[in-house]
Amino acid sequence: MRTSLEWKGYYEVNSCSILKLPWEIGQELSQQEQLAIAASVQDFQKGESSEVRHLIRAAKNYADQSGDYEYVQAIRLFIAEEQRHAKNLGRFLEANGITLAERSYSGKVFRASRQAFASLEISISVLITAEIIAKV
Repeated sequence: MRTSLEWKGYYEVNSCSILKLPWEIGQELSQQEQLAIAASVQDFQKGESSEVRHLIRAAKNYADQSGDYEYVQAIRLFIAEEQRHAKNLGRFLEANGITLAERSYSGKVFRASRQAFASLEISISVLITAEIIAKV
């Protein structure tokens, strides 16, 4: 299992190793493909753009109790990476004529779950669940 310092390093390397995406290609999806993926990609784009303030607060509380202050930085870098994903998904949607979602039902469910059980462990479990679903 990686330490907080190792995760921090992992996300720092990721932030410096961003692939150049070929945005100049423009719209790539057929209308049928747009219909097939729009709602799902809109939902994940909205979810990845979350600020997750309570997660940072929980990480700070954990750091204060454990002395693992690298953890807070690792969480901040993780959130920045997720927000970068959201920006790229948004740009992809817009390039293909798909509007960004104003609301996300699944995001609302995940957010309510994190807030109902306001602990670091639950917040991380909910985020991991969302990531697993996103992978599929």
